[in-house]
Amino acid sequence: MNYNVDIKCSIEYIEANIKEKLTPELVSQHAGYSLYHFCRVFQVCMGVPVMEYIRKRRLSLASVELYKGRKIIDIAFDYGYETQSGFTKAFRKEYGYNPTQYAVRMAGCQKLSYRRKKYFKTRRLFYGSYNYLKAVI
Repeated sequence: MNYNVDIKCSIEYIEANIKEKLTPELVSQHAGYSLYHFCRVFQVCMGVPVMEYIRKRRLSLASVELYKGRKIIDIAFDYGYETQSGFTKAFRKEYGYNPTQYAVRMAGCQKLSYRRKKYFKTRRLFYGSYNYLKAVI
């Protein structure tokens, strides 16, 4: 059997339904395997159990939304967490920071990135025109 195709289809199913209530039973039914067999095949192919993959994927997408400035409580509910504290606990376990600290750090990186771009753009304009003048003279 070609498990890679079936696992790819199950990952596409997970991605399409990431904000819904997902269980290994639902994903295994979608793939057409028994729960036990699907869980074994998924772990061998992906290197992590099904629910760990789903949890990590949800937190990864949640971190992107935090970066965009969405409220933590809204993100928590969108990705299937019943409380903000449950989301915060899972987020801290995965990333080592709580969501608020993560958002502040990412906002700082964004400002730094903007300053860095502005600095290099200014340098490029200055040195670019300097090199042009040097070549003309």
